[in-house]
Amino acid sequence: MKQNSNWVNGLYPVLFIVAAFLFRLPVLNLSTVDWDETTYLILGKTVVDGHFPYVYYWDLKPIGTYLIYSVFILFFGYDIFTIRIATVLFSGLSAYLLFLILKKRDRLTAIIGGFLFLYLITKSGDSGLSGNTEIFFIPFEIAGFYFFTGRRYFVSGLSFGIAFIVKYIIVYDAFFLGCIISFATIRLVYGTKNYKEFLKPVLYGLGFVFPFSLVAFAYFITGNWNAYLEPILIAISKYGTGDLERTKLDFIFSYIKFIYPLVLIFLLGFATIPFKRCFRILRSDRFLILIGLNLTSLYASTWTGYLFDHYYLQVLPFSILLSFGFLRFSLPARTREKKIITYLGFAALLVLSFQLIKSSYKEFHKFEDVPKQVATYIKEKDEKATLFVGKGWHASYVYLDMLPPVRYIQPSCYTSAPFRSKFNVDLDGMFSDLGGANVHWIQWADKDLLSGDFKSIDEYKLRLRDYLLKNSFYLDKEFAYNVKLYKRKTEK
Repeated sequence: MKQNSNWVNGLYPVLFIVAAFLFRLPVLNLSTVDWDETTYLILGKTVVDGHFPYVYYWDLKPIGTYLIYSVFILFFGYDIFTIRIATVLFSGLSAYLLFLILKKRDRLTAIIGGFLFLYLITKSGDSGLSGNTEIFFIPFEIAGFYFFTGRRYFVSGLSFGIAFIVKYIIVYDAFFLGCIISFATIRLVYGTKNYKEFLKPVLYGLGFVFPFSLVAFAYFITGNWNAYLEPILIAISKYGTGDLERTKLDFIFSYIKFIYPLVLIFLLGFATIPFKRCFRILRSDRFLILIGLNLTSLYASTWTGYLFDHYYLQVLPFSILLSFGFLRFSLPARTREKKIITYLGFAALLVLSFQLIKSSYKEFHKFEDVPKQVATYIKEKDEKATLFVGKGWHASYVYLDMLPPVRYIQPSCYTSAPFRSKFNVDLDGMFSDLGGANVHWIQWADKDLLSGDFKSIDEYKLRLRDYLLKNSFYLDKEFAYNVKLYKRKTEK
């Protein structure tokens, strides 16, 4: 009997990974869902090639995502499909970890909770379907809470520590739980005088700082400490001016609208649970902690001022755990009625999921895959040619099996007005690298640089236009979405 139980339990992670695969079917063949995912893949490739991130190639994000991509590149190669495999596995893992937490109370609703997570991240569009950092730190975030509830404080801190080196804003969630552990320990020691209890917050803290310390030590002993410290200081400085098109309040309302199924479940709890019992539930330690984590993660998602939709994915796991806690209490006490309602709810979710996958496929496949077209065109013309992506989709590098010829992977982003001074972009160094790389092709996604049809032109565009003119580039081909491909004239 126990063997059968273990066999069934082993099927659950497979179930959620298969579900994640099905939810992501619409984007499996796309070269780009979000620009940043290609940057992470390229940085992962540099790690595989033996380079420290921020030293030879530069990007602002924490090192954890690059390390995760480098592991997948070792197994699946430097390929766009590697991004899709990684996101399937990590989103499926997140759903499974949510299931593990929820199944302690009710296995059927736990399965729905995991599937609803996959449904909602798919519903968020490119925010949840791309290989962005949120997809990769969320499993560690959930694992941190899972081990926290099991009082395995070192492993909990370690999980949050790994999440931290993937995305620094996770620190608010980790700090909140650290305060909970410390406060509970102080109360316990005050009553029992058992000072060994102080090991709990110490172990949690040691677990949290271990991943960051390990990476920092590696940079320090190799003499690259300043290169590692620079993007951290930039991130702390809250670079740029923030999102001017929406306020933080708009962002919060957008999130509430996004999680409407969870809001309905939460309201169902209030409507069906007697007030006194509902009040006792809200006062319980578990619910107070989950409310706190919803607030800390929501604050973290708005901290930089750049209110992109994929930022609030960080909050989603804790919102699911909070709402499904109420669902357990609001379901009928009788097993048969509970199963009927649960199965009906799961059936409705499956129907909605099928419709969502269908609509996502239509949405994403109406676009032309320009990076793949650019790479195919270059290979037909000149198989060994070197490309520089000045602006636009840089998945072309991956299809050509090459790394960028300059240090900055997304130069048009780093050199824009809000960022250049904060990022300390070295234009002289970049164009020096470009000059020594023997570039044959330049990809550009904007107005024609050679036409001079710019009302205003920043220094980067001006210098790139001068480079085109000086090195005898001409406009060779235009693609969809204003993408242009310039080719260097060759002597006959």
